[in-house]
Amino acid sequence: MTTVDRPVTGSVELRPVDRDSFRGLLGRQEPTVTVVTAPGLAFGRRLPSLPPAGGAATDLTAESDDPPLVSFRLARQPANCPPLARAEHLAVHLLATGHPLATGHPATVDLFILDGAARLDWVPGPFGVPLIGDARAVLLCRVVRRTEAGDHTVVLGEPLALGADLAVRAR
Repeated sequence: MTTVDRPVTGSVELRPVDRDSFRGLLGRQEPTVTVVTAPGLAFGRRLPSLPPAGGAATDLTAESDDPPLVSFRLARQPANCPPLARAEHLAVHLLATGHPLATGHPATVDLFILDGAARLDWVPGPFGVPLIGDARAVLLCRVVRRTEAGDHTVVLGEPLALGADLAVRAR
């Protein structure tokens, strides 16, 4: 098992997951939009690399407290499929409903670059996973299982770390 055993800082602070912070995070959620991010993919010298990717997720659910597990659904669309479909680690971001990504439909857009310019504030986190800086909460997860379900993929993830601000707000 991979763990994050100390706080990780940048514009997003992550802490190890414990039962109370996990319950607090998912037990008292304000209305949010869920966006999942994955690191880019490198294929070697002969093929181009893919940049970090992200997409809207639906049905974020706490599946278990012990061990902590979450599930969510991702649309299987060409624009976000390769990195999200192959990543061993993902970040689940809970964005305020007024966030710029929440007002559009982020399922098929490049979340990180638009017309050659940075589109949002993010930093590379553990395992190279992009962390959105102004998210209300972040769960850094190890992918446990993916299950195809029609035009969606159901992802089961084990939270390794969570955004510090979220744990404070949820208390």
